[in-house]
Amino acid sequence: EQVDVLFRPATVLVQHLVHALGGGRAWVHHLVNVLLHTLVSLEVAALGGALLGSVSAGAVAGALFAVHPLTSEAVNGVVGRADLLAALLGLDEFRQHRRAGLRGSVSSGLCLGLACLAKESALPLIAWMVLADLAARRRVGGRSLGATRGRARPPVGLRRVGLHRATPLARRAEPP
Repeated sequence: EQVDVLFRPATVLVQHLVHALGGGRAWVHHLVNVLLHTLVSLEVAALGGALLGSVSAGAVAGALFAVHPLTSEAVNGVVGRADLLAALLGLDEFRQHRRAGLRGSVSSGLCLGLACLAKESALPLIAWMVLADLAARRRVGGRSLGATRGRARPPVGLRRVGLHRATPLARRAEPP
């Protein structure tokens, strides 16, 4: 007999809540998946608008995501809820990560943790955030986007997990 060894406590918690609220009826589980897919589509639209600099372009991206046949697999079965939760939390994490200040860092870290607890495929988001921070520090127009008052700061992703003290490159970038 094969034992399932997946660790997805956030997904399991949501499954139990939906089952308790819906009495085990299949349509309730399907409705929750449809609502989650709608939220993911809205998150794609919001993030697309922010990245592309256009609300209409973001709306097109969200609409294409909403109706694309490949995304229907996660909506059709209850087992797809882990994908929907991880996608929703991961996209929100990336959007919050772009927000400046402590509030963005705290909510971003919370979303990242919950996404990883929803499905293990969200773990690469940690590397993605570090890469996004490094890309933001590139020089644009002769000025480093990561510089503050003439001093370069370690990437937020590295600071969040405490790796900025362990890497020689980041150590050189810390202010004296």
